[in-house]
Amino acid sequence: MVAPESLIDSVSSIKKLLDHGMDWLKQSVLADFLASGDYSKHLRRIRRSYAQRLGFLRAALQSHFGDTELWGDQGGMHVAWKIPDDCPGAVKVAELAATRGVGVYPVGHGFSRSFGLSKDHDRVVILGYAAVLENYIQEGIDRIAEALGTAAQ
Repeated sequence: MVAPESLIDSVSSIKKLLDHGMDWLKQSVLADFLASGDYSKHLRRIRRSYAQRLGFLRAALQSHFGDTELWGDQGGMHVAWKIPDDCPGAVKVAELAATRGVGVYPVGHGFSRSFGLSKDHDRVVILGYAAVLENYIQEGIDRIAEALGTAAQ
């Protein structure tokens, strides 16, 4: 940017506010990453990986709970799972899963929202899958199913 010398300090301050303090070298590296096509390749690889992990999650849920209802499975890193009617509510499922070392989060609690599912929000939990390896996805769902089976006895 070209600016009169008398405005350099002001323009510099405004620039820092607008770019959140990111320095020129990081911006330059990011621009090269985008321009080279490597970012697009990275996104394709990550999307394939996430889709594969979501498939593992869906299969693991289906193996224990039959047909499953998932929301938000078109993309992202988490899905909302409607707990089958023969299982306890979302808060109890989260508590039981936690006793087995698995974190699931009831919709409407913490950072979650009910997504307009006001009548079902007590039957929905958030499951993360993107940062979880496939074998751990299966193990996590196995542990949830075990916890719910123990609760039913």
